[in-house]
Amino acid sequence: FDGSSAPEPVEPPSLKVGDEICTTGFIMDTFCINRGTLLDAPSIVTLQNPDLHSYHCLLDVPVCVESGYQVLGEKDPSTGEYCLGYRLEETDTVVASGRAAGSVEDGCTTCTGNGMGTKGYRTTVKGVIKDLGDGSQSVSGQPLLTNIQMLDASVECATPAPKTVCLEPPPAEITTTPAAINPPIEGEDCSSDFCETTLTEGYTLKYKINEADATVTMEATYKGEAWLGIAFSEDERMGGSNGILGSPGGIPQKYRLNQGFIEILSPEEQTLTEASVETTEDGDQTMTVMKFTKPLVEPNQIPITPGENKMLWANGGESTTIGYHSNNRSPFSLNLNFDGSSAP
Repeated sequence: FDGSSAPEPVEPPSLKVGDEICTTGFIMDTFCINRGTLLDAPSIVTLQNPDLHSYHCLLDVPVCVESGYQVLGEKDPSTGEYCLGYRLEETDTVVASGRAAGSVEDGCTTCTGNGMGTKGYRTTVKGVIKDLGDGSQSVSGQPLLTNIQMLDASVECATPAPKTVCLEPPPAEITTTPAAINPPIEGEDCSSDFCETTLTEGYTLKYKINEADATVTMEATYKGEAWLGIAFSEDERMGGSNGILGSPGGIPQKYRLNQGFIEILSPEEQTLTEASVETTEDGDQTMTVMKFTKPLVEPNQIPITPGENKMLWANGGESTTIGYHSNNRSPFSLNLNFDGSSAP
């Protein structure tokens, strides 16, 4: 057929430092975005319902205020989640505007005006791009606006901002466990020396059973600088799994993984020893290494037993802030051969 009448594809506009931006959207703190659910309403997924985010959580809670803010983009119909938008440099300007719009009588203890807002702070923001972000599919990858003006949401933008980054939908749950790229030999003794398996390209796991004190030592190595995660599962799914997550320069912590959000365990349940996350240089390549030792069996935790153990791996790709892993995750299994009689 004659395709001469077909319209030319339209390239999305490219952004550059110095561009003036005007956009209308919900204001969200970085902490609640990275957390995955609202801090004061953990059953609500942050990017699905920013309209239910209380002014109290947004403007009163120090960890939320200190994390900084972002104006979200449009809602992505394929995921049901709002797209990431633009980071906002002047936190004080955001806080002052929000507190003036919020209602003291409905729980916002620091609100100062006669506003009626209680949930879902939506506004029009104007600003100038100062930085384009680090290129990752996360908050840090979004452009940073400076010299911002916070206007009423009814103010229309003469030139709407370009479409923002929408997170990819999470991959469908995999019901069969794929073999690791370099699985350990079945029956190999992992109690006298470390065994090693390749989880995916550029991501390896070494592990050793310490039968004397009924613990396992693990060392995950990733080609790049990112947060890392290893989890123990009953059914190869994230929900209900026990995860160990860590970022470079920090200490790995134990989490309860739920479908769509995570919860850090109490201090009493943080039983990891010899735990660290560090970066090293291998030539011109940065490597992230997470190490920890944990008991094989713990109260209210999925046990590590002889035979097949269902597990999950994840990483932040290029992000060091623990949060959404996009497609950087998969189930795997370890077939462990050891005498489990010494486990408590």
